[in-house]
Order: sequence, then C-alpha cells, then structure tokens
Amino acid sequence: MPKSKFCASAWAGAVLRMDGRILTCCRNPTGFGNWIENGVDGTWNAPEFVRFREKIIAGEYPDEFCELCDSNGTALSLRQLLERALDEYVAMAWSAGANGAEDIATIHSILDKTEPDAAFQAIIDKAIDRLSQWRLDISRGGLPAYSSLFVAKLEKIIIVVQDFVTGNVRPSVVAPFRQANLIAVCNARCIHCPGRFTGDISEGALSYEGRRIKEMPIEDVERSFAREDDIIDFFLNGSEFLLLKSWQGIAGRLKAQGVRVRLSTNGMLLTRDASDLLIKNGYLGKLNVSLDGGTKEIIETVRVGVKYDRVIANLEYLLRLAAVKRYTFIFSLSFALMTDNYHTLPKFVELAARLRDINPAVPPTIVVQALAKKRHSGYADFLSEHHPSLISHRALQDSFSAMQNRAEALGIFVSVFFTYGLADFIARGCPIPSIDFLTTGEAQLEDHEAA
Repeated sequence: MPKSKFCASAWAGAVLRMDGRILTCCRNPTGFGNWIENGVDGTWNAPEFVRFREKIIAGEYPDEFCELCDSNGTALSLRQLLERALDEYVAMAWSAGANGAEDIATIHSILDKTEPDAAFQAIIDKAIDRLSQWRLDISRGGLPAYSSLFVAKLEKIIIVVQDFVTGNVRPSVVAPFRQANLIAVCNARCIHCPGRFTGDISEGALSYEGRRIKEMPIEDVERSFAREDDIIDFFLNGSEFLLLKSWQGIAGRLKAQGVRVRLSTNGMLLTRDASDLLIKNGYLGKLNVSLDGGTKEIIETVRVGVKYDRVIANLEYLLRLAAVKRYTFIFSLSFALMTDNYHTLPKFVELAARLRDINPAVPPTIVVQALAKKRHSGYADFLSEHHPSLISHRALQDSFSAMQNRAEALGIFVSVFFTYGLADFIARGCPIPSIDFLTTGEAQLEDHEAA
C-alpha cells in the first residue's frame, strides 16, 4: 500500500520534452524512455517507470531527486495535483444541473482516502454510480449534451486515485496531467531563467536527434496527444507559449476534449487579441503570470525585456473582459524568491489585490516559488549569488511576516513552494530549500544539455 508522504505524481504526471525524454515532473530529470520513438503510452508503463512507482508503493524515495524535493518541502502530492482539476469539473457538473451537493461531495471525498479498505471501495462505487446516473440524465436530455465531457474527466480522476491507492504500478489512465515542451524560445531574458544560460531561450532546445529546435515539430505535437481522451490537464510547457504559432489550434483541440488551457506567461503577449481568443472561445482554464517582484523597478530588473506597464494593461483588459462575459478561470501570480526581490513580498500582495478588485470573481492567488536547481555552467554561479538561502534569516522572516499582514488585511491567499500556506510557512520558521546540488546522474544530464 502506498504510504509515501512525498509526491506521487508518477501516477498522473508526465513531462514530454523536445529531446524525447518523458519525465514524471519538471523538477526531476530522471527519464523513462523516448516518447517520440516509442509513443506516450509506450513509455508510460516502461520498465523504468514501473520500477519508479514500485519504490513509491514500498514507501521509498524512488531516487535522490525526489528525496531532495521532499526534504526541501517542495513536493507536490497527488491530492494537490488532482484537487483543482476535480474542483473545476465538479463546478461544471454543478452549473450544468447535476444532482445535489451530496453527490458532488461523494465524488470529492475520494481524495481523502489513502488505503484500499472497504470504505474506500464503497466511496468509489458510489461515485461511479452517481456518474452513471449523470450519463443517464444526459441521454434523456436532463443535462446538456456537453456534460458528457466533464463526466468522462471525473471518471478518469476516480481511476487515477483508485490506481494509486490500490498500488497499480501500471496506471490505466495514461499521462492525465501532461506537460508538453512545445516551444523553447522566449521574448524575455529573466535573470533566473536556466534557459538563458543553456541558450535554449535564444537558440532553441535540443531535439532527440541532437539539433537545436525552437518549436516542437508538428508530427511530435501530434504524438503528444496520444490517448487524447485520457488528458485531464495539459500544461503548455516551455518558455512563452503565446509565441507558438499554432497555440490557437492546440487550445481548440483541448477544448474539444473538455480540457481548458493551463497557460503560464510573462504577460507581454497577452494582448487584447489574445485575450479575446482565450475568453470568447472558452479556451482559458488556468492562468499564471510570472512577475517575480512587487514593484515596477524590481519586475523590470528581474524580468529583463518585460515592460511592467504593458503587462498590467494586458491583465486589466483580460480581467475586465472576463467580468463582462461572466467567465471564470483560476488565476495565479508567481514570485520566484531570490536575494533581488524578497523585500518586495508585501508589495506583491498589494499588486495582487489591485488586480483582484478589477474582477473579484477571478481572485488571484500568489505562489512563491523556489529557484530551479539546474547544475549548468553559469547558472550554478547565478544561484551561488542569488539563492534565497543567502538572505539574512531575520530579514527574510520580517519580509514574510509583513507579507502575511498585507495578505490577511487584503484577503489574498499565498502558497509557498507548492507545499505551505503562508501562515504555516512562517510558523515553521520560513524553511528555505537548500542550495545543495545532487551529483547522481547530473554528469550525464549536463553532457546531454550541453551537447
């Protein structure tokens, strides 16, 4: 039985890189085969991936990268991974007229179980029964026909949980939380971006054939949609997705599967035209805007090439349009913590509150993130000078305490390192992820990335 307290996204997550590697998450460079050559489904249950999951079931860390992530308090649990998707599909069911809060509570309660006992199976059976009833209601015209899309996704979520709880190391739903590295280049030159040091954001990433490419070839994009009906969440991974020429087609394809786009952007290309397409076509499900500072000066210093006034104007237009259209989505603002910006944490809350006041139906949450730990020539030197562990702990605690005061006063939710609520993080003494690098496997990884 899975007793692990650390991340179990190996039952749901898959990162599809341009070089063909399939990873379980963006923080772990361990690869499980070549998805371009062998297919997403062919690598999903490859022997290496099965062994990885078997260690989790045994309560062991599957590798040192997972151990470091957990010890740093930055691991994302399977429950956290599934919860927002479940909430979104349940909300869609509710708005379409699905029967009652009790039925919805039953479906949501599957996330509360961690062992395959009789009570768990009873919850699964009841949840499946309710979805069967919703399908019957759809067939009789009691629910809109499009409801079949979110009912299918709720069924997938139930199966993912069931596979994890029962210890199925060959999960039936293939890569439901999928990230595809669709584009490598970027229109910004953020000081903390590993791609600035590797050359990816200017020259492109390495393909599995060893050449630099700026966008994933169309035939590989097509391969990334294998077992398309298994997709619950699709993160348009890479650098700046809105640079991708085909982004509208991908967004439309996902919508046809009942999946709304999860978009992370620096905001520069979130123009009126882009906002119109995202909102009026119903493409946007989750939006994260990386700002990394609470003032114009810090944002433009850290995020080189990003113009504060343009980004804020773009966000104001998007939020007002969503208000007019009564369109809701999950909205977050990210803050990569480093020596250069920690002192603006309270101001970041005030910025989030100003955006919230434009459209209270789409309140932004703040996500304080750790810096990436790529041990690459140049980037390691950057970390040695800018990593938040170098900040005076008293100064760091003071800044987070001031942030908490503003967050409580203004009603803004803050999460830290995807693990802590802000109050909990402060109560624990503001534990900062270490700057330590792993050595296992990194020599091969560096050689591969530098080739």
